[in-house]
Amino acid sequence: MSFDGKSWTSECSINFHRAGATAVSVKGSVYIFGGYSNQRFENRTERYVDGCWKHDMQKDQLNNRSEACTMIIGENVFLLGGRDTRPLRPRLSRLINSVDAINIRTNQWKKVAPLNDARMNFAASTVRDVIYVFGGCSHSKQPFNSCEFLDTSTENATWTTLPYAPDVLNYATSFVLSNDEIIVLGGQSTQLCCFSTRTHTWKDTFTNCQQEQEKLGEAVISSRIFGFIM
Repeated sequence: MSFDGKSWTSECSINFHRAGATAVSVKGSVYIFGGYSNQRFENRTERYVDGCWKHDMQKDQLNNRSEACTMIIGENVFLLGGRDTRPLRPRLSRLINSVDAINIRTNQWKKVAPLNDARMNFAASTVRDVIYVFGGCSHSKQPFNSCEFLDTSTENATWTTLPYAPDVLNYATSFVLSNDEIIVLGGQSTQLCCFSTRTHTWKDTFTNCQQEQEKLGEAVISSRIFGFIM
């Protein structure tokens, strides 16, 4: 859907059926990573460019991963957490805390410091070179509200824990309101949670960022949002 339009339009179908996948937009292309289909893990990566989906074999995943999050910083795509869906026995899959990163230009994969808490179905956002992770589900599929962050600009950085969110945040989503604030919503509450990246605290209210929103609107007026039926 285009931001300046009023309806959704159909695009060409992806090549491989999958559920629990994650997607990210990088330099005019959309990439889909992970997921599973017909009790089989799907590690083939697809790229949407020039109106069609293509199997980008050089970016195929190294590890099984579904219900994860994908973040982009510069030329690097980070795949965070999720669960390791075992072929033919998806009910025995386990949560993972591993983090992989791929350079979109060179197609080189690398290992990144693991999350402190293995999690799936969580929210994540980036501010500058920092990745923030919020909530999700635990090994027992119970929702929780632990949070952590990784400063990717620091060599050999590890994840640092953050104050717990005011509510559990399973199946939540998040977006950056400004360079200082991230809004997290969803989970088991109608509450809108606001996290300050400057003070690393949760707030009941957030700043009026009309100017930031206007700049965002100008930047994406000709862009489109992609929704995937999985």
